[in-house]
Amino acid sequence: MIAGAEHCGPGGCKLRIAGVSKVFDGRRGKVVALEGINLNIRGGEFVCLVGASGCGKTSLLNIIAGLEFPSSGVVELDGEPVTGPGRDRTVMFQESALFPWLDVLGNVMFGLKLVPGLTRGDRLAMAEKNLEDNTFDFTTWEEVKEMAQGKGGFARTKWCGSLECELAMKEKAGVSSRCMPLKQSGTVGKCPVCGKECITDIYWGVAY
Repeated sequence: MIAGAEHCGPGGCKLRIAGVSKVFDGRRGKVVALEGINLNIRGGEFVCLVGASGCGKTSLLNIIAGLEFPSSGVVELDGEPVTGPGRDRTVMFQESALFPWLDVLGNVMFGLKLVPGLTRGDRLAMAEKNLEDNTFDFTTWEEVKEMAQGKGGFARTKWCGSLECELAMKEKAGVSSRCMPLKQSGTVGKCPVCGKECITDIYWGVAY
């Protein structure tokens, strides 16, 4: 790994990792995930961590993100110690990051709670706009599975309003789904389960 501060040049390092180690308490004793990691990264530099499963890549990224703390060593961003999560860093998780206890709208609004100065009405309007812009209609169960691609996503279909049809949709789609409050679309369609004509759209949060 690049250890020297001279790598960053006159402007200094955007991210500095010095002597970072991480030790977990395992069932059979201590597990050393990281030991003596030193890394300096310039602003705008692109760096990949490559290694076998379990070598500590995720642990290091979590420490940089402030989601975990090192057992020893220090991480600095713009010269300031990383002491927790912040809006100056972004984490893209490998798996679906949907909260199963929230509906679709709640999941979209969650991140907006971290934005200062927004009222609940502001967050609601922004979430509904993003749902409208990033939602896909589906007509077959294969389409909703393909759309999710094993990660997660949003889908929309007609719904007659009955709980029985909602449960049947979830079972037939073969996915773990969360439904947001209903929205009247104004266009007539058929419920894919019972075939009844309706104008109600139901939004899904799809995650395997």
